Amino acid sequence: MGNLNDSEEGLSASSGNLFVIQHSIMKSVVKFVSTNQSPEKYVTELVNNTRMPGSYAILYNTYCNQPNDAKDRIMHALRTSACPNDFYEVDTQIAINMIKRESMRIPVIYDAE
Repeated sequence: MGNLNDSEEGLSASSGNLFVIQHSIMKSVVKFVSTNQSPEKYVTELVNNTRMPGSYAILYNTYCNQPNDAKDRIMHALRTSACPNDFYEVDTQIAINMIKRESMRIPVIYDAE
């Protein structure tokens, strides 16, 4: 994996993992991730590439349709809570509930007649 910020690169538009992680030192912030990798592999590579002390915990993971779209909606809703490097200062239960809600949203397809 080259750059962790490109975790969505190559992700199928139709399905993939959507999860939220929290660092053991920075408990007040969370990060939302959409990728076709397993969450465990992503977290391992994140720890190895950042060389930051501590570890990441996967708070919630789901495999869903259109994870990039769901992540974008979550990030838009939380834009006022944004911190550097795509972290968000939000309660962990709110983050989990947002993933559950957005991953279950049924996409609306318009017929252009």
